[in-house]
Amino acid sequence: MDLVKTLLVYMAVLLTSSTAFTPALTPPPASMATATPYVSQTPAWVPPLQTPTATPPPTATPVLTLLSKGSQGEQVRVMQVRLKELGYLTGNVDGIFGNGTLRAVERFQSYNNLKVDGIAGRNTLNKLYYDRNVVYAPVDITPPPTRKPAATANVPIYYRSNDGRQLFTEVVTLSEGRTTLRANAARVPQGYVLTGASQVTVTVSSNGTPSPASVIFTYYLPATTPPATAMVTVNYLDESNVRLNTQTLSLTQGYNTVTADDRLVPAGYTLTSVRSVQVRVSSSGVATPSTLSFMYRKAAVTVMVPVNYVDTGGITLYSDQINLTTGAHPVIANDGNVPDGYTLQGANTQTVNVDAQGNATPPSVTFTYAPPAQADVPVYYRDTQGKSLHEEVQRLAQGLNTVAVNQALAPQGYALQGPGVYTVQVDNRGLASPAEVIFTFQAPAAPTDMPTDAPTDVPTDAPTDAPTDTPTDVPTDAPTDAPTDVPTDAPTDAPTDTPTDAPTDAPTDAPTDAPTDMPTDAPTDAPTDAPTEALLPVPYLPEYQTLSFKDGVYPVYTGPGEYYYRVENATLGGGVCRLYGHTGDWLLIGYGTTDGGYRIGFITSQALPDNITTQELALSTRQETLARAVKINDDPIINPKPFAELGKGTVITVLAFISDNPRYVYIEAPDFRDGQPARGFILAENLP
Repeated sequence: MDLVKTLLVYMAVLLTSSTAFTPALTPPPASMATATPYVSQTPAWVPPLQTPTATPPPTATPVLTLLSKGSQGEQVRVMQVRLKELGYLTGNVDGIFGNGTLRAVERFQSYNNLKVDGIAGRNTLNKLYYDRNVVYAPVDITPPPTRKPAATANVPIYYRSNDGRQLFTEVVTLSEGRTTLRANAARVPQGYVLTGASQVTVTVSSNGTPSPASVIFTYYLPATTPPATAMVTVNYLDESNVRLNTQTLSLTQGYNTVTADDRLVPAGYTLTSVRSVQVRVSSSGVATPSTLSFMYRKAAVTVMVPVNYVDTGGITLYSDQINLTTGAHPVIANDGNVPDGYTLQGANTQTVNVDAQGNATPPSVTFTYAPPAQADVPVYYRDTQGKSLHEEVQRLAQGLNTVAVNQALAPQGYALQGPGVYTVQVDNRGLASPAEVIFTFQAPAAPTDMPTDAPTDVPTDAPTDAPTDTPTDVPTDAPTDAPTDVPTDAPTDAPTDTPTDAPTDAPTDAPTDAPTDMPTDAPTDAPTDAPTEALLPVPYLPEYQTLSFKDGVYPVYTGPGEYYYRVENATLGGGVCRLYGHTGDWLLIGYGTTDGGYRIGFITSQALPDNITTQELALSTRQETLARAVKINDDPIINPKPFAELGKGTVITVLAFISDNPRYVYIEAPDFRDGQPARGFILAENLP
């Protein structure tokens, strides 16, 4: 019953018009014609006019009430029925103004040149019910523009003959998204037949860029000569113009688009030229261009090449591997990867070529090193008269070596005369300079002259002064020996023998024992032990371990921190070094420099290989004040070249000795330069 009622109301509305309502098909306004591709304006189905038969038309025109989203009732239902007749509403007729009805009203307004606001006001309803020129919804409808502005693009459409003549040109404005443009036969003269694709899909990006930028439809006249054809060669080349593949295409008269086919090139190649080329075939069968070339680049090939460091006996000193890409690459030997003293045999650079297939020539690189030369250096212990006290031979390696005296190898009581440490340099031929080392000792003084004074002093003073003065003035060893000999011989003989023998024995025993022990121990122990005891609190740097550090760029500082002085922007690139120990996160290392020297300094522990542990440095905190200006260096091993001079009166901290060269002591100058501390080595003889 509701549907019948609705139809009766709608028929009444139709009969209120002065003439019969006959919908006419009117194309969209010109502004809309360019917004969609060309389509036929004839609807697939036009609803017939309803002629009232039983109920007479109403005598009065119904009131047109404004309808909008959310409205409900009979008037909404009547509007929905009309919108559905015209093809704008696809949903149900339910009398509710919802989203579907809203979109239908907007589409109706758009195609009937009304303000698109989705509100069915007086203008919209008059057009909907009473206008004989109302426009039906097109069959292939492009969604009407939304209230949100969208990107648009102007796309030209060319209609051309197969001989290249322009038949028709038009420009359509397309909205963002994909739009299918179809060839319109009405655009070309009668008799022309479409050849090729009849439709093209154009995509407009969000920034208004169309792809493709233009559309071409090609036609020919069947009554004329069949379109000409031409053979076109397509080459697929690499960067070196080496042909990867070739194809031959047969193209028809007119404009043809040739696109690169990636399936025709080997895997791993990437197109570097344009992907598509337009080829024109004339009516005489001439293609322009007749040969096409698409360029491709081979993806970079990475090859792992082993680099071996071996000695002349074939023993591996160090192994590494490097990643190389296509082309020629020089590989330079890193002497830091081999122990100190080893000498490279042959060239220090080898070239590896990697082809496009990933083959390396040579497949590996080997650098050969000769071990350091050695020299047997005789070491002599002699007295001042040239008499041999001891002889030995020390085998020294190439480079600078330290030969220090061993006091224990000289007879007791012999005092060293001259230097106690010599530096011996061994060249790569195994020649030592100096060729021998001689340590000279002074024999203990003979007791020949002592009895002259002793008989006078001993009988008088020995019993009184010896026990009192000797323990006070003489070092540790003297009180041990003197009280043993003197009290034993003198007191024992004197009380036992008669007064007649006392003068005889006392002068005999006292001068014999006392002058023998006391001059021997006192001069020998006191001068020898005193300097040693003073330096005992100063330790030696621990024994180093040799290992290979991670490759990288590591600044070298004189002390454990970036606030310490840095010599000549010293930098370690990795490789084999000596590791003495660590302080916090900083490593104390020694390594060879490019100028043939040696450097000891600190780098960050980030260079330490994984799973490697090292010991904490135990250093002295003893402070001294320099009595004179001294030079400080960071190479106590090969070339002690100073990097600065510490002035007289500088307060330093004595940290440690270094076993590699005991002549030098490791120190820190807390206020080296502008409050910046520095560490380095000075000669031990400069200590107070």
